Amino acid sequence: MSPDRPSIDERLAAFERANRPPAAAPTLASPAYGPAGGSVVAYTSPPLTWKQMGKFFLGVALLLVVSIGGWRFLRVSLQIGKLKNPDSAIRVKAASELGRFKSSRAVDPLIAALGDTDPGVQKGAANALGQIGDLRALEPLHAAMKGAKDYDEVRTACAEAMGSLGPSALEPLMADFKDKDLGGAAGSGLAQLGAPAVDSLIATLGDANPDLREQAAELLGEIKDPRAVPPLIAALKDNTPPAKAPAELDASGVPLPHASEGALLRQYSAKALGEIKDSRADQPLIAALKDSDGNVRLAAAHALGQMDDTQSITFLLSALSSRNTEVIAGAFRFFIQRGVPGSEDALIEALNKSGDQYMAEDMINSGNTKLHDAASEWASAHNYEITYMAGGGGTSWGGRK
Repeated sequence: MSPDRPSIDERLAAFERANRPPAAAPTLASPAYGPAGGSVVAYTSPPLTWKQMGKFFLGVALLLVVSIGGWRFLRVSLQIGKLKNPDSAIRVKAASELGRFKSSRAVDPLIAALGDTDPGVQKGAANALGQIGDLRALEPLHAAMKGAKDYDEVRTACAEAMGSLGPSALEPLMADFKDKDLGGAAGSGLAQLGAPAVDSLIATLGDANPDLREQAAELLGEIKDPRAVPPLIAALKDNTPPAKAPAELDASGVPLPHASEGALLRQYSAKALGEIKDSRADQPLIAALKDSDGNVRLAAAHALGQMDDTQSITFLLSALSSRNTEVIAGAFRFFIQRGVPGSEDALIEALNKSGDQYMAEDMINSGNTKLHDAASEWASAHNYEITYMAGGGGTSWGGRK
């Protein structure tokens, strides 16, 4: 082979170089300088695309979620374990924490804690189950309420937890409401249940048992549902002996209460109407100021003071002008809060003629010196010890803090 002609290997290498795809042009950065002062070209990678960045941040977010979930899992497990600690204070704290976590994993351990030997733990477990709101706890809570014969706080906690579980609790709570031993706790559960209990409580306003009628009126005031206004107005007018016939229905098909001979029903009905604050009750409450029972009259005046509408305010200010001491005593918080200049003498007269320790306490802490001095003298004369809070407390004169 001639020395001027390339060898076969050289020709093959040249052929491969000629057919090799061109390399991507490097991305140049600012030149750097080598140790001898010569420039050195630095190469950088191409920037990330939006899709790549999205995948990166999604991965970070998933990692965080998994980490937080794992930490929460460990915390719940730790508190579940503490429910078996020999120290009852630790068990109570664990139940409280599990209620705060609201983890469904805690339901069965908390149900078991309803049978704890310590009533504080039982109460804590009931409260926690109410916070979690899992219907699996309904029957165990009901059983625990019935079993806690010597602990009213445990019974009440169980009933209120049942109320937190929603309409499914209505039937057992209403059944217990009619039990003389369980009625008080069940009533707290019905108040917690709220709106789903209203129709059943309205129907109870016509029950043959006067105690149930009175409790039903009081609970309707706590729930504050406007549907209760017409039946409560009817109960406010109720002065006849109890009837045993089936209750009549109103236009909406809601049972109206049976007639009652008890003034307590009228008193609780007036109080409930004040809590609901519906202007439909203004005229019935004004009419109740002529009731034969003094406590009903005071309750009606107090309710008018809570209404805060034009009709009730006009009536009360008229009663102030005419020095109607019974109305002023009943609505004393309204008059203190309003702070009409020169009305102190009327309030002091009302306290002396028709007032009680609650009126005296609010006057002492109203921030008005004249009311404070007169009420302090009244309390001393009636052997009441009333705490004075410097700077005023409760209802302040003219709404000032």
